[in-house]
Formats: sequence, C-alpha cells, structure tokens
Amino acid sequence: MARPKQFNRDEALGKAVEVFWAKGFEATTMTDLGKALGIGRQSLYDTFADKHALFAEALQRYAEMNRGVLERTMAGRGLDG
Repeated sequence: MARPKQFNRDEALGKAVEVFWAKGFEATTMTDLGKALGIGRQSLYDTFADKHALFAEALQRYAEMNRGVLERTMAGRGLDG
C-alpha cells in the first residue's frame, strides 16, 4: 500500500516555479528540484512523472498566479478582448 504524500502539492509547484525561473528548464535537474521541494526522488517521480511534466504544471501554476497582472495590463492598453 502506498504511503500518503508528506508534502503540499501546491507549495511544491510554487517552489518548482522558482527553480525553473532561476535556472531555466535545461539547467534544472531532478536533483535540484527534489532538494528545493524537499521531496525524495521517488516521490518526485511518483507525483510528477518527469521533469517535463513538472515543468508543464509549474508553467500552468505560474500563469495562474500571474493571470490578474496580465489581465490588468491588457485592459490598461485596451487589449481586453
């Protein structure tokens, strides 16, 4: 039987955004991500599958976190639709 996750997925994604932002996709290793997220290697793979999948989720998280800023910027420039 699998053990329950010992970390908050949303917090982990927020940390992954920071790592990818600082190092870029190519330079970021799974070891970097595991250390920054405080997650063991196996849990990292079990939860996110691979670096590309984690990057895709982190990118989506980044977009969600910054959506309001983008919408306000576009509205201020008359680009809101």
